[in-house]
Amino acid sequence: VHTRRIVGKLKEKSFTCERLKVVEVICIGDDPLVNCVEEFFFNSGMTSLQIRINHLDGYELYEPRLYRDEYRRRQYMG
Repeated sequence: VHTRRIVGKLKEKSFTCERLKVVEVICIGDDPLVNCVEEFFFNSGMTSLQIRINHLDGYELYEPRLYRDEYRRRQYMG
């Protein structure tokens, strides 16, 4: 599995997704840029089953995974 973190603006250019199996997009809350990214991959030949979008809150973005898991567990327990 290859992962790459991409931060920055999208550039309009030719792009083919024939070798990509799944794309995971991680964003904060309801970031409007997500729709542009999703459309970009759809237009490049990917299906909705190949695109995963995960919305994080600020806590999840800046805390280590151990603390995020504990935070989620406590939220679930009430």
